[in-house]
Amino acid sequence: DAGTGAAARAELCAPAGCRYLRAWWDPRAAQGLRWQLFGALGEVEELPLSESEGFAALGTWDAWDEPVAFVPAGPGALQAHVPVRGGARSEEFQILRGRDRARRLGPAPRSGGFSGGVAPVP
Repeated sequence: DAGTGAAARAELCAPAGCRYLRAWWDPRAAQGLRWQLFGALGEVEELPLSESEGFAALGTWDAWDEPVAFVPAGPGALQAHVPVRGGARSEEFQILRGRDRARRLGPAPRSGGFSGGVAPVP
């Protein structure tokens, strides 16, 4: 804050496809920092900040080692980008609640459906 030496902090959630951010700072205003987000076709809306712990993907692309966080991709949509191994015809994965391996979603064994009670991650 101006005059106090305290650092101001702001957080925003930009949708996938956001190409750049235009920001304005006015230390005299109640909300000193304002911004606009732009995609390939013009201005895009900021997504609401999530209060949840989020989701992550865990899979064979790195031997079930490191969860990859999902990020907002638009209203009600999430996406995660993972590497696909060269020569791999397919990758197996599970969805974690937060980064907790004990709370995951994936195909139920031999059912073809989805289940919260999946086989242990190797």
